[in-house]
Order: sequence, then C-alpha cells, then structure tokens
Amino acid sequence: MATFRYRAVGADGTRTIGREDAANEDSLEITLKDRGLLLISAEEQVSQPNKLRFGGSAYRGARVNSDLLAQFANELAVAHGAGVQIIAMLDDMAQNHDHAGFRETVALVSEKVKGGATFSDALRDYPRTFTPLFVALVEAGERTGKLERVLTDLVKFIEWQSEMGALVLQATVYPVSLLTLVVGLVVMLMSFVLPRFMKIFIDLKLTLPMPTRVVMGISDLFTVNGKWVLLATIAFVLAFSWVRKTTKGRRIIDRSKLSIPLFGKLLTKLILSRFTHNLAMMLGSGLDISASLQLCERLMGNVVLADVIGEARQAITRGDSLSGSLARSGFIPPMVLRTLAVGERTGTVETTLERISQHFDRELPKIIKRFFAIMDPLVLVLLGGMVGFIALAIFLPLYGMYEGVK
Repeated sequence: MATFRYRAVGADGTRTIGREDAANEDSLEITLKDRGLLLISAEEQVSQPNKLRFGGSAYRGARVNSDLLAQFANELAVAHGAGVQIIAMLDDMAQNHDHAGFRETVALVSEKVKGGATFSDALRDYPRTFTPLFVALVEAGERTGKLERVLTDLVKFIEWQSEMGALVLQATVYPVSLLTLVVGLVVMLMSFVLPRFMKIFIDLKLTLPMPTRVVMGISDLFTVNGKWVLLATIAFVLAFSWVRKTTKGRRIIDRSKLSIPLFGKLLTKLILSRFTHNLAMMLGSGLDISASLQLCERLMGNVVLADVIGEARQAITRGDSLSGSLARSGFIPPMVLRTLAVGERTGTVETTLERISQHFDRELPKIIKRFFAIMDPLVLVLLGGMVGFIALAIFLPLYGMYEGVK
C-alpha cells in the first residue's frame, strides 16, 4: 500500500484535497469514484515527519523570508475566515507553492496535524520557518477561537517589521558604500603607494615630519607584522563571540548599545515599538497579561530591556500596575508610561498599546532619517580626515625635498 495526496472534484463542482492509502493510482481512482469524486491528480507521498538531515540532525524547516511568512499567514487567515479547513489549505500549499523548501515544510506540518497534533504544535517543530512569536500567537488563537484575527495581526506585524528593516537598509546604503570605498582607498595607499615613497624618503635620509612617522608606523604594523595583526583580530573576534554568549557579557554589551549617543535612543525606541506591537497582539489573541509579558521578555532582543519586562511581570503578580512597574526602570519614555496608565485606569490596555505602537510607527521613520542625516556628514568628515592625513604624510616630505632643491 502507498499513500497518495490527491485532488478531486465532486458532482457539485466542489474541489477536494486529501490523502488516501491505495495499492496504486487506479485503485485510488476507483475508491474516490465510489465516494462520488472524480480524481484530477494524485501524487505518491513518502511519510517523512521524522526525516533527518545534516549528519543526523532533525529537519528544522526551510529558511524563508518575512514576505513569504506574511503571505502564508494571510492566506490562512482568508481561508479560515471563509470556512476552509486548515488541513485542506496546507495540502494545497504543499502541492502548489512556488518555494520548494516551504512546500516541503508545509507538507510535514500537514502530516503532523493529520496525525493528531495541533496546528501550533506542528509549527513549533520547524523553528527555522516559524518564529516563536508566530507559534505562540497561533497557539493562543487556537485556544481562544480567534485564529483569524491573530493571523491578520501577524500579517500586519510582519509587514511592519519588513518596512522598518527596509527603511534602515535604505538609510545605511550611502554611509556603508562610502566607508567601503574609503577603506579600499586607504588599504591601497598603505599597501602600494606609501611604501614606495617611504623607500625614497629613507634612502635620501630625510627628516620625516610627525604625520609621516605615524603613517609609516601603521604601515609597518600591517606589512611587517601583518600575520600577528590578523591573529590578534581573529583572537579578538573569538573572544568577543564567547563573551557575548555569556549572560554577564551579553548584559554589558546590550547596556553599552543603549548608552551610545543617538544610536542608543534609536535602538530603544525600535525595541519598545516591537514590544508594544507584540503585547497588543498577544492580549488581543486572548493571552493574559502575565503570559504575554513572559513571551515578550523572550522576544525583546536586548537583555537589559528584557530584564525590565521580567521585573514588570513579577511586579504585576504582586499587584502592581504595568505602567508603575515599567516606570522604575528609567528606560521607558514618559509619554508611553502616561498613556499606558490611562489605559489601565479605563480598562483599555490593548487599545492603548495599539495607539502607542501607531505613535512609534509615525515617529520611527523620522528618527531613523534624522539619525542617518547626522551620521552621514560625520562619517564623511572622519573618512576624509583619514585620507587627508595619509596624503599629508606623503606630501610633507615631498615639499621638504622641493624646498631643499631650491
């Protein structure tokens, strides 16, 4: 016996997608005909929910971009709202989706759901494809019967994240391109141009000015001791990676990020914007405030601010208000605290959080553009100063030679 995934049509024109065990495709066609269904297509399936890859490691799903995940959530929301069963929708995607890896992952999810697993539990087995937030909200939607609303909110949130990422990427293109070009120019000057001039200066036994001596020292450091510089750089990167993995080291690094002028303020608002979006979605899905904050704590992306949310969750269990517990951290803007306090007094916390997130949505693009409007000339001045210093180191001795000839 083999398992077939089939598509069929009934006498009334209703299309059906399903799985059926049969000896072959002809036998399957007869079985479906007895049920009043006309077979359109069939594909033999190999059961692979426990398939292993990469030397025995469990398959964790295909890596997909946020646009594909948003499309998946949107199609599920529309299908669920129209009364289409999730299994039928998953089977259709598993056969017809353009992304081969996603087709495979969805097929495995469908197999698990047909085997008795809940939709959220099936998604949880493929963390490369479905984020913890996605799975947690789907689980809450299943428990509370608000799956369609949850999926719709997820689509909006994923699209918002993509817009913020695209905005930051667009703003960083110019300074990163400029930095790359100038670094390449500096490397060329230090590696090829400067050593030739230095040999002439040394052979002529010229008295070298300070800028030239500094640049010669840096050039010698990279040319003569290049392998040691490379080893030191590798050691530093490995040490930094190790420190970042420790709890104390991660906390120091994350606190330092928040303390950087301009950048720290921008980063804080980005994280708080994501927090208000997440918390509003979770409360709207039916999760209680404690469970919502616990999940938000894991999704903050910054240990210091995650600690703030964790302390707020513990304070709420002792009877404190959310706004009052967040106020003690010193990281939350007063506007957010005041607005949240009003929402708590009026019993409209979810709506208030949505309004706060909308406020951040309007403010963040302006802050990002303002930040990079300040950074661009600073980067330009810094890099221009580097190139100018190297040029000065070359031309000062040349000018001395010219004066000596005169």
